[in-house]
Amino acid sequence: MEGITKSSFFFKNYRNITWTCALIAVIIHCMVIFKNFEDKSALGYLLWFALLPLLYARLIDIFVIIPYNIVLKKQMLILSPDEWEEEP
Repeated sequence: MEGITKSSFFFKNYRNITWTCALIAVIIHCMVIFKNFEDKSALGYLLWFALLPLLYARLIDIFVIIPYNIVLKKQMLILSPDEWEEEP
């Protein structure tokens, strides 16, 4: 698993890790919301901060991960499997 296939594997995992970390952050923020549930005036700000990691994960997905995956898939279509290996 060298070259292009290794890069493709990396970006698939990077996408999964990004979304997993965002969901963990949302769960942690929900715990903070439930802890401070008596203060109704702060619920809007806490909800915004709870959903912010999902926005960041989507932006990273759109502007970093998807473009690299598109470039890698184009290279995989152009090159034969023998040329996927890294050049010495």
